[in-house]
Amino acid sequence: VKECHDRYIVCGDKYKAIREAVVAAGISQNEIELQEALSVQHKDAWQTRVMILLALHREVAMNNIHTDEQKFSDQGHSILIETVSKHGLFKDQNARLAANLVSVTTAATV
Repeated sequence: VKECHDRYIVCGDKYKAIREAVVAAGISQNEIELQEALSVQHKDAWQTRVMILLALHREVAMNNIHTDEQKFSDQGHSILIETVSKHGLFKDQNARLAANLVSVTTAATV
C-alpha cells in the first residue's frame, strides 16, 4: 500500500497538526513538536483529546504498512506513550487509554 487516505482529516487543521506531531515524535524520537501541539490552549479539551486519540490510532495502525525507514522505532513508541500519558489532557483512565492504544496496535505488528 503506497497511500491510505486519512478519513479523520475532516476534523480540521488542529487534527492535522496533532497528527503530524505524532508522526514526528514516532519517527524522529523527539517529543518537542508533540508537546507543542498538546500545549496549544483549546477551549474544548475533550475535542483535543479525541483528536489525539484519532491521530494515535491512525498513525500507529498505518505504521504496520510503512516501509522500514518510515516505521516508528521502539523508542518512538515509548516516546508517544510517555508524552501523551503524562500530559494534563490525559489524566487517569484517559492516559491508560492512550497508552493502551499505542501498545495494542504495536503488539499487533509483532
